[in-house]
Order: sequence, then C-alpha cells, then structure tokens
Amino acid sequence: FQQNCSSCHGGELEGGMGPALDKVGAKYDTEQIADIIQNGKGSGMPAGLVTGEAQQLLAEWLPEHK
Repeated sequence: FQQNCSSCHGGELEGGMGPALDKVGAKYDTEQIADIIQNGKGSGMPAGLVTGEAQQLLAEWLPEHK
C-alpha cells in the first residue's frame, strides 16, 4: 500500500488526490476491491498498479478497514 497507493489515498487511508479508503470494507468486499485494483475505476484510478500476490494481499487487507 505504502509503495503504490498512499500517494493518492493517504498514508493512513485518509484520502488525498484519491478517495479515502479507511472505510472501504464497508462498501466493497475482497473480490470487488481486487477487481478495482486490477481494472481501475473511473478516470482517476489506473488499472494494474499492483499485480499478482501483492494485489490479492492488498484486496484482503483493505476490507479490514470498515
């Protein structure tokens, strides 16, 4: 997260250029988050910034923040 996501979503998931992710688990499940990471979302979230095992680990970690 710190390497690929924090510059837009904030070091503490508080948001910035991108939306806050501190409650992302209340809105999306692991599968949905993995899809967003893989395919991007809207014009601001590019696809494929995190891939492979790191993508899956991130998709499993983010829903813990509700």
